[in-house]
Amino acid sequence: MAYTTALSPIEGVDSLEFWIAGTNLGAKAGEYDKYYWITNDRPVGNLNEFENWFEETPFIPNVCMATYLGSAKWIYGDCVTPKSGYACEESQDV
Repeated sequence: MAYTTALSPIEGVDSLEFWIAGTNLGAKAGEYDKYYWITNDRPVGNLNEFENWFEETPFIPNVCMATYLGSAKWIYGDCVTPKSGYACEESQDV
């Protein structure tokens, strides 16, 4: 809920979806269920096996991960869309 709470009061934010830097762009055929963080090229869930998909891990090529603000669950969609915002990762050095 911290994620939802942090984004909900931002004035001017009218998007319900926020891209979160996970993707399977360029995955080989048969490996479309393998997603990677574009910030560090690590597999999603590799450190603690945490995944938060709204439904099962999608097996669709060339999609990006987003969260739906109403639940912070992960959804997927076309990586190019003008209607969604982005949630950025804060540096560990801050």
